Amino acid sequence: MTPQTSRKSLYVTSIPYLAAFVCVKGVAESGLHLQGFIWSLFVIVGLFLMATKPGHVKITFPWKLWTPWFAYVAASFFWSSLQIRGNFQPCVQILAPLVVGLVASYAVTDHTQWNRFSRGFPHGLVFISFAFVYYWYGPPRQHQGISELSELGTGGTFFNARPTVMTLEIIGCVFLSNIREAKSRSLLGWAMCLLIALLSGSRMAVMVPLIIALISPLYRSLRTRLAGLLVICLLGVALFYTPIMQKRFFYSGQGRLSDIGQDDFADEGRFEFWDATVEEARRHIVVGAGVGDADLFIAKFFDISQVHNDYLRILFEFGVTGLLLFSCTAGLQILSLRTLMPAN
Repeated sequence: MTPQTSRKSLYVTSIPYLAAFVCVKGVAESGLHLQGFIWSLFVIVGLFLMATKPGHVKITFPWKLWTPWFAYVAASFFWSSLQIRGNFQPCVQILAPLVVGLVASYAVTDHTQWNRFSRGFPHGLVFISFAFVYYWYGPPRQHQGISELSELGTGGTFFNARPTVMTLEIIGCVFLSNIREAKSRSLLGWAMCLLIALLSGSRMAVMVPLIIALISPLYRSLRTRLAGLLVICLLGVALFYTPIMQKRFFYSGQGRLSDIGQDDFADEGRFEFWDATVEEARRHIVVGAGVGDADLFIAKFFDISQVHNDYLRILFEFGVTGLLLFSCTAGLQILSLRTLMPAN
């Protein structure tokens, strides 16, 4: 194994472990949490590996498709508010998948390397599970700054709930992608991701694993897809009526599905600050305010730090130009992936 091969292998296999580490908030310096420094360094190392890549090595990542979008994101930093944490950190976080994808596409070339890489996802799930139990049921619980488990999704001193459940969604996808080779293990891993998302109290994080299972390309016939739809719907209803979700959906702590259709649920002010965000987005509707400025705007006028709507965030930060660019790029990527399904 050459030094270049060793470096790129270590780089790729460390991804699941670093992603799992996001559940620990860690220390902060100059507006950046520890994870911000780690991922910024990870991007720099990835760029170095790309710069030292042998010329004959083929990159299979669809970089030509995604480069215009990522280039637009990077350019928008220069017309943003130019803050380190508010603008630079989100810019690096958005660009990180491009760098990681480029390196991984030529670092993982056979089943042995893929198996070595994919083993990190179950390990990451185990780490997150232990961290969740420790920070909520262990000694740090009294210092979390919250009193009920249903509030964990809204904050906490040590446990980074929101980034954690987003990481769990990716891990759940990996488990489902392997369901034909290891059905029981894959379903168990997906269920664990769903359980922790439920315990975190994050409503969308519970819905996403259900949707992923529903739209999975693993269904090969209409009959199995309808059966999957029935099972997922029943499971979704059951989760909706759990005490944790009831407290997150309703101020009174209980309600019915019909109340959601009548807008009688705890929106936590989302509709109010979404309306304000749309109104502000009209001021720079063509090119946007710049990467990271959506959260800065929300935090300035509301007692909340995130816009909680990625499509609205794209419109605010990158304007109609960015929204169309992202939508077209993502759409073309989905169509490209569908052509690979019959072959794999």
